[in-house]
Amino acid sequence: MWHSVADFEINEAGMKNLEQDLAEKFSAGIQIPAEGSEADAIDNVKDQLKNMGATPNDAEVEKIVREARQQ
Repeated sequence: MWHSVADFEINEAGMKNLEQDLAEKFSAGIQIPAEGSEADAIDNVKDQLKNMGATPNDAEVEKIVREARQQ
């Protein structure tokens, strides 16, 4: 039996957990530059992710870089 798109629901909590798990896994192998501009650091991290075969989420990369550089 086919279900319409209206029957499809996204588990928001599950998606958030997946997002956090992936961020933790990738951040372990990503070097976030502490020097230079934030924009350069963001570009650097995006390049690292692309080289790992991942498609970077711009908003998440910006968030990770900002949080890491504030520490």
